Amino acid sequence: MSTMTTKSENNTTEDSKVTKIWNRVFIAVFVANLAMNAGQQLVNPLISRYVNVLGGTPAIIGMVSSSFAIVALICKLFAGPIIDAFNKKWVLWCALVVMAVAFFGYSLSSGVSQMFAFRMIQGLGQAFTSTIFMVIVSQVVPADRLGTGMGVFWTAQSICMAMGSAVGIQLANSFGYNVAFAFGASLIVVAIVIVTFIHVKHEPTRKFSIKLDKIIAKEALVPASIMFLTYLAFCAINAFLIVYAEGRGIKGNVGLYMTVYAVTLFGSRPLVGKLKDKFGFVRVVSANVIVCIVVFFIFSVATNLGTLLIAGVIMGFGFGACQPAINALALQSVPEDKRGAASSTNYIGMDLGSLFGASLAGIVAEHFGYVAMWRIMTIPFFCALVVIFLFRKRITASEACYAKDGE
Repeated sequence: MSTMTTKSENNTTEDSKVTKIWNRVFIAVFVANLAMNAGQQLVNPLISRYVNVLGGTPAIIGMVSSSFAIVALICKLFAGPIIDAFNKKWVLWCALVVMAVAFFGYSLSSGVSQMFAFRMIQGLGQAFTSTIFMVIVSQVVPADRLGTGMGVFWTAQSICMAMGSAVGIQLANSFGYNVAFAFGASLIVVAIVIVTFIHVKHEPTRKFSIKLDKIIAKEALVPASIMFLTYLAFCAINAFLIVYAEGRGIKGNVGLYMTVYAVTLFGSRPLVGKLKDKFGFVRVVSANVIVCIVVFFIFSVATNLGTLLIAGVIMGFGFGACQPAINALALQSVPEDKRGAASSTNYIGMDLGSLFGASLAGIVAEHFGYVAMWRIMTIPFFCALVVIFLFRKRITASEACYAKDGE
């Protein structure tokens, strides 16, 4: 593969100004991200199943699963300063190598303690990958089309979400868990090879140090807060939708909800990205959040699989579609030398929402029942709308300033 270059701080490559999204560097990082996400989506659903096969109790299974999120969250505190100070290509390369080690480690594990150790190693690597990918994308797409670029870029995640779990389970059932984990690791190796041949121009402007202003970009706290609130509510779906459906007597494969949702994301993310670039974050993401509220009320009255699948399609234009827009806003809120911190801040909001969302929904369900839970868990979405409204002028100013700087 030929050596590739990204644009510099004035949104240009070393040769010419970037005028289109599908340039050579973007294609390379898109394919690398696709390979990485395919490996993750293939391996992650197998972790709890394999720990169970190894004799782990439900409590142990929960500990192994949550250890990943806790380690990733802790490491994100250092991700921003590292990304802003060092060459992003090699930081990404090292993070992918760590992930590959973890996945190959799963394939060689024969005990719960080994799985626990490699799960934490995966959390260490994954704390950096998505964050760096997001920063690199902001460098290699036209400034006035960042929302569109983010939407297109994250369709890779949608593709893998739709197929990864099914492929992983089929591999494990046919050839065993060790082979399935090894195949997932090989996909990470593909991403490593691609990243090796991408040249990301590095002009260090910030020295590495662990300070609060380098860990947290205060300018990105607004999008991070929106991300936190939306994830706080969204986690109720992953945690309780299947249990809720079974309790309601809904027949059929409820897991199809995620497939429908993921397939919808493939078309909705680029579309919503274009709408954001044209009409602005405030209008578009506010509409996305309102869609999420509607879906949660649909959940509360659903009595059959068809209704849930319709909700999956609608949610694809709600929560899933607004994620890239929030990511884009975080990067638009800061100067280029703080994008690592901004990206990390945004993902910390996501991780905190994921960490507390399921527990909060469980407490609500235990006290008020599942029907009430879906309705009560719309409160974080309403709070997100309030944040957007209160900071609408700052958000619009950030978008305008970013587009002007990119001209």
